[in-house]
Amino acid sequence: MADDFVYLGYVVSDGGFAAQLAADLKNRGVRVWIDSFELDPRTLNENGPAVRQDAIARCCAGIIVLSPAFVEQRQEELALLAARNVTILPVLSAAVAAWPSGLRRDRAILASAWQDKEVYQAALGAILDSLRQRASSALTQPPESVDQYLNALLARIYRGLVGYIPLGVHAEPLDEDDADQPTLELGAVVKEPPRLPGAEDASDEDEDEDDPAPAADETGLIPLPSILAVADLYSSFALLGAAGTGKTTTLHHLVAVAVWDYRSDPTVNGLPVYADLSSWREGTRLRRYLEQEISMLPGSLAVDWSAVTIFLDGFDQLGPRNRQVLAAWLDSDECSETVVIASRAASYTGELGLPLVVVDTLDHAHIRQFAQQFLPSELREPFVAQLSLPSRSPREKLPLGSVPFLLMRLMQIFEAHPHAALPVQLGAAMRASVRARWVSSVAQGQPGWIAYDEMIERFSGLAASMIDEDETVGADLAWAAVKIGGRRRWLRSGPDEDALQLLQVGYRLGLLDIDRDTVRFSHRLYLAYFAGEALTRQGIGDTVDPPVFDPKEYRRLPGRWDQAVQMACHLVEQPGSLLVDVLRRDPYLAGLTVTTGIRISDDVLAKIRSALTKEFDRGDWRQTRAAIQALRSLGEAHVVEIMIEYMAYGDLYERRIAAWALGEIAHPAAVPVLVEALGDDDVREFVIPALVRIGKPAVAEVSNCLDPAEHERWETRAAAAQVLQQIGDVAAFPALLGGIYDPEYEVRWSVANALASYGEPAVDGLVAILEDPVSIKQFEGDVYRAAASAAAWTGNERAIRALIHELQDADLYRRAIAVETLGETGSPLAVEPLIDCLGDHRFIEPDGDATEDETIAEIAALSLQRIGTPEALAAVQRWQGTR
Repeated sequence: MADDFVYLGYVVSDGGFAAQLAADLKNRGVRVWIDSFELDPRTLNENGPAVRQDAIARCCAGIIVLSPAFVEQRQEELALLAARNVTILPVLSAAVAAWPSGLRRDRAILASAWQDKEVYQAALGAILDSLRQRASSALTQPPESVDQYLNALLARIYRGLVGYIPLGVHAEPLDEDDADQPTLELGAVVKEPPRLPGAEDASDEDEDEDDPAPAADETGLIPLPSILAVADLYSSFALLGAAGTGKTTTLHHLVAVAVWDYRSDPTVNGLPVYADLSSWREGTRLRRYLEQEISMLPGSLAVDWSAVTIFLDGFDQLGPRNRQVLAAWLDSDECSETVVIASRAASYTGELGLPLVVVDTLDHAHIRQFAQQFLPSELREPFVAQLSLPSRSPREKLPLGSVPFLLMRLMQIFEAHPHAALPVQLGAAMRASVRARWVSSVAQGQPGWIAYDEMIERFSGLAASMIDEDETVGADLAWAAVKIGGRRRWLRSGPDEDALQLLQVGYRLGLLDIDRDTVRFSHRLYLAYFAGEALTRQGIGDTVDPPVFDPKEYRRLPGRWDQAVQMACHLVEQPGSLLVDVLRRDPYLAGLTVTTGIRISDDVLAKIRSALTKEFDRGDWRQTRAAIQALRSLGEAHVVEIMIEYMAYGDLYERRIAAWALGEIAHPAAVPVLVEALGDDDVREFVIPALVRIGKPAVAEVSNCLDPAEHERWETRAAAAQVLQQIGDVAAFPALLGGIYDPEYEVRWSVANALASYGEPAVDGLVAILEDPVSIKQFEGDVYRAAASAAAWTGNERAIRALIHELQDADLYRRAIAVETLGETGSPLAVEPLIDCLGDHRFIEPDGDATEDETIAEIAALSLQRIGTPEALAAVQRWQGTR
């Protein structure tokens, strides 16, 4: 017997329409079964096919979102439904040339222009009428408000739910301060939180030694298999990625999981709230904005804001003021405990103070998964093989296949032309993708199509207007219709049907999103592509704004035309002339554009380098640092040469800038000039971190600075010890051990700190100094004191036992130093030997800030108090009672 629900079938390309239709039918009391709503998002793509077949076998009626793609890909579903002899309603999202058997044409409902409200409402009404007549058992009362809200939310974030492939991520290591914070209930992939380097766990002894904990890589982040594993680390975080890397899709997947978990147990999981920050206008309180976003979805909700899970996209679209408001809100009591915020990595500077999670680019295994999911079986291996070919030229290649958005475009191109070579440049890939979509849709016989060149011209005009008039986050539908133009587009009568129809064409091609009477390009790269096409036709002119710099971060802020300019340079065969135009307005943008892989002449490259070098002369720290970063991206050797010259002959400002730059570049050729500058009081604070960043290649020359015979100024030698401490290379040991005998107090203690930071590797050398009879005589025992403190600071058991042994030394001064430094160790090993010293009442002469003689016993009591164990404190209390 059939169950009382309607099966809704569709293909991924019609998913937006299918999700909206399912939500609206559900909210009107229709029991609709659609995989993206009914299945756990974590297993949707693993179990989908089998569960869909089971749903078809039990449904009382079916709705098919019919298109040529459905006819081609879902023949089995059509056959299963037809065999059931149940009512099937075909809802046409596109014209179908070959009508499939088993479907009645007279029941077809046209919804190809479903983004038109009138068309959609008419189609929705027709579907409801048909279901009342032919499948009334599937109709019931509308659901409660919260379910209506969740249905509408799923429809809003549908994109990427079906066909979603979990991407790898990198996350910041868990900080000790965050260890007790609550975590998202998202059914994480990892059952136990990843064990981080240095973290202690009482169950360590039971752990399998062959299963090491994930360790941070060279980026300082921990690799994790998917975004769901991050929930074991953080309840709130910033999700970052470059354009096209899938951060928004990843965020949508998190929202879908949160919806599923909330429905599973609303007492444990927070109500999901999602918003795109690009529509948050300045002057509106954040809470008020989120309330407005919720109110636009069905359901009258009384939201408990202390128990919600908030997902915010588009942080990079915010202005400075709203960024500050959001940061303050995160620190307030008003903020939810769980907030995930997505942003383009280039626009995020850490101002929110959230842990960072970075979406990885795709590896070979991910590319193969995408091909298996979205390409016909016979095309998968040839496609993967093409992406594996080496590039023809380093400058000609962008890693297009490593970015999900571009990988999908490449698959569309390959499916249309499987025997042609895939494009290797961004502009060529975008152009070929748009043309492949247009050709495919024309072949389906859709209404409203115009010539390809005219389509490009008119969408280019729309994109340029959106950027120029700051309407990229969502333009009014009527405004967009005027800008895209129709046959009467130059008249004042407003938009005509031709323009509105063209916007619908853009939606069906996947180029535009149309929602709530607003229009925007479906991806930032489509906006950049069409605006870039406009620039290739009209030239750069004064389109590009002069550069603007962040006063805190000392960097050039991204400009509104940046991506369009870079895309334009990818779309022309000789981008040099365009770049020269850009150079007049913004040399930084010209430099950044070169790094995207375009081919330019050496002459143009020299002009860009010259223009950026001139920025040093402006005396503006922000511009100089930004110019150095841009120059560095064009070739490190050139910048190193300039900066070395500045270090040798520049004024104070130029020397400081040069030291910073050489540290950023970290080129070994800079070591000699930086080492020489360690003796310069005016730039030393910039030189030390620069040498530390260079690291191992600097160790030998910096070690030589510890020789008093070569470097008379103690400041230079102390600074060298600081550099070696931070580099931490064992090759510096001999020089540092020698430095403990330096005639200057400040140098000895800098060296002691450096040696202590090495831990175990430094112990042998320090113990040897402790046992050296000369050390007690050098500089009134300060050498011995420095070595003893360094041994204590290592925290190493062998070093502590060596200090305990020194308690037996006949020299009273040595014994006193050993007693004092054992207190610095904080080690329980020292408690019993120090208790024995409480009976030693011999006096030590005043030292340092002391104003009177101290006994060994008094020093031992202070050390025991520092160690602070119950046994140590009890011994001190007994000793004080006997005095």
